[in-house]
Amino acid sequence: HRQLRSKRLRYSELDNIPGIGPKRKQELLKQFKSLNAIGQATLPELERLLPKDAAGAVYSHFQKKRS
Repeated sequence: HRQLRSKRLRYSELDNIPGIGPKRKQELLKQFKSLNAIGQATLPELERLLPKDAAGAVYSHFQKKRS
């Protein structure tokens, strides 16, 4: 189980977002449990966990993906 979690944390779509490093990526996945849930999160939800600029980058990334 630990190896699977580590592998999932190693490579993800979050790696393509400026301002999101390993620690922030881990916090996002810990809080939201999946990339899909992160993508569905509102900007205020992300801002509770991340600084405004990083939250905005995550939110924008997933909004662009939707359109």
